[in-house]
Amino acid sequence: MESSRERGSLEQQVFQGRTLTVYTPPSYGLADKRYPVVYVNDPSDYMDNVTNLAVVRMEELFRERKLPELILVGLEPDERLDEYTPWPAKALVESVKDFGGFGKKYLDLIVHELKPYIDGRYETLAGPAGTAMIGASLGGLISMFAAFEHPAVFGRIGSISGSFWYEGITEHMRGHMIADEGQRFYMYVGDQEGVGKKTIQSAMMARTRQAYALLADSGFNGAKLRLVIGEGGHHLVPVFVEQFPEALKWIFGMDTNTFFPDTERG
Repeated sequence: MESSRERGSLEQQVFQGRTLTVYTPPSYGLADKRYPVVYVNDPSDYMDNVTNLAVVRMEELFRERKLPELILVGLEPDERLDEYTPWPAKALVESVKDFGGFGKKYLDLIVHELKPYIDGRYETLAGPAGTAMIGASLGGLISMFAAFEHPAVFGRIGSISGSFWYEGITEHMRGHMIADEGQRFYMYVGDQEGVGKKTIQSAMMARTRQAYALLADSGFNGAKLRLVIGEGGHHLVPVFVEQFPEALKWIFGMDTNTFFPDTERG
């Protein structure tokens, strides 16, 4: 039975003391099918229809059949400067605390506790082709790190303005390259990001291009890897929100043969 709804549903739960927001698409519960799942970093920036249009635009893509219906899962971080960084590093300015580097622990929580919880309660496509992580800034950094830490789990990665200036990340990527097993990466950076910065963030564009080149050199071709340079783009949440549905469209939307006809169950 097909859905006649145009809008999906957002619900909030508590998971291990944190706010967990789950979005289910318009046909959920009305169609006998399973859905890809996107784990969203900084979910309050994207999963709130009152303050932005990320979900509204995503649902337009559903109706245009440019993107398969998705489940979004957002777990609020305890402290993003700690959980979205792969290892400790000094703060860039004195007024901000140092980066804690608890990224591996955060990803273990997602992979070993949250994902089984979601897969056990929702109609999901649990394999790597149906599992994504997306985020912006440090959320984009930890999304890319997730692909290297858990390549058998996350097959779709959206890194929007990812913080590839972070000390050691491109070196880590070079030393721990993953084999091409069907993963797909969407990367975005604005051409104004890092301009005028007096810290290592001034290398935002150069480091993003370097991360992209490392993936390309390891065998990820144009059908599996995309870098978008935003003309006039700054490091701002409204830009991230605009890129969010575009990233989803690219990492999932090209796989129409996989996701549109084959998600029916039974």
